[in-house]
Amino acid sequence: MRPRLAAPRLAAALLALALALAPAAAPAQVAVFARAGAWEAFGGTTDDGKRLCGISTSGEGSWLGVKYFRGDNGFTIQLSSTDWTVKDGERVKVIMRFDRLSPWSGAATGFHMSDGDAALELEIPADKLALWLREFRQSKTLLVEFPEAPDVEDWKVDLAGTTAITDRMIACMDRL
Repeated sequence: MRPRLAAPRLAAALLALALALAPAAAPAQVAVFARAGAWEAFGGTTDDGKRLCGISTSGEGSWLGVKYFRGDNGFTIQLSSTDWTVKDGERVKVIMRFDRLSPWSGAATGFHMSDGDAALELEIPADKLALWLREFRQSKTLLVEFPEAPDVEDWKVDLAGTTAITDRMIACMDRL
């Protein structure tokens, strides 16, 4: 004759077994699927399960990414540097200028990337997205300035390949 577990002990044993067999929180699963010039397109899922598509470029310790998260109304621009020190939540003025066109400015919010690098993030709202994309695709360079941070050098970003890579990002967004 087998011993019988009392109902509360049986429930606790089943819960412990379920927790032991349950998968751990899924890590981000993002993959690069295209390259053009110094740019790459990527897509996948964030650590918290949110689906995204994006494009990025990097060099000399700096990284610039343009991301679209499923369900958002605009793009998220992220800037990161191995040389920066920034506090999470800190607001920093950023000016972006495509070639010699009118500047885009905004207050970026400080945070830290998963690798620990300091970063800034700002949004391009839906009502400005078409103009921002047109300038991004048609320009040769992007100048990123940090006017209130005199110790941070301006960035000059080569936009060669952005027409092709943006097309790939938009195709990714259509599949989300």
